[in-house]
Amino acid sequence: MNKTPNGFYLTEITDIYDARIAPYRVMTLRNADSHNSDATFIADGKRVVETLLRSTAGIRSIFALPEFYELYGEQIAARNLPEGTLLAASAEVMENITGFRHHSGVMAVGVRPAFVPFDKIEFPAIGLCGVINPENVGIIARNCAGLGFRSLIIDEATCSPYLRRAMRVSMGATLLLHICRVESFPDALTKISTERVPQIIAAETLENAVPPDAIAWKERTLILFGSEDKGISAETLAICNAVTAIPVTPSVHSLNVAAASSIILYAATAKLAILN
Repeated sequence: MNKTPNGFYLTEITDIYDARIAPYRVMTLRNADSHNSDATFIADGKRVVETLLRSTAGIRSIFALPEFYELYGEQIAARNLPEGTLLAASAEVMENITGFRHHSGVMAVGVRPAFVPFDKIEFPAIGLCGVINPENVGIIARNCAGLGFRSLIIDEATCSPYLRRAMRVSMGATLLLHICRVESFPDALTKISTERVPQIIAAETLENAVPPDAIAWKERTLILFGSEDKGISAETLAICNAVTAIPVTPSVHSLNVAAASSIILYAATAKLAILN
């Protein structure tokens, strides 16, 4: 072990089959089941790990090039991580372990925060109904955090926002949100009082949809986005107070759900003055 100027010890990894770096090996194969079974996730990249260090989420280990520990020494020391959890390797060894030819040079195994109960979420909030693409989920999480939305609610058909790709695309923004998981939105919404969620808006391309700037946005709002394939179910739409869609040319049916979310969330933010 090598002691750094900040007072913590680095464990050098030279063997790509070292058991201590097993979670980082073939990390692209990790799926939603791993997040449910061991409640961990891979934070991949400097920005994501930096956000993890600033968050309240737990950290099982960090695996990085030595220069990362020099750059973020104070933040790492402040986390008081147990000895043996700060792992370092050369760029060549790290690339052989991860299979990434041009890897960013830092990863971490984080502990997924507990899901927030549906009746405890903070508003305004976003709900995802069957959004299965991790890049879309990651971008939407980043849009939520960046535009002042506090909570992200996912149903069982939506991919985990803690998947490596979703987390990387979100730049770690998932860790800045309250994440809630429900079995289905119809069941969850019928069990919560209208005083708790006075406004439920569906983002869907329907005949009765109105542009985002035509909605009388309220602070206690839940905006639902569905999959690009199936959209939002009729059962869920029946519970919504209004439907919004972004006007597009006739040659294009709709925008990508992540792109649409940025426009709709900004429209709501502008009306609610969340960022002021």
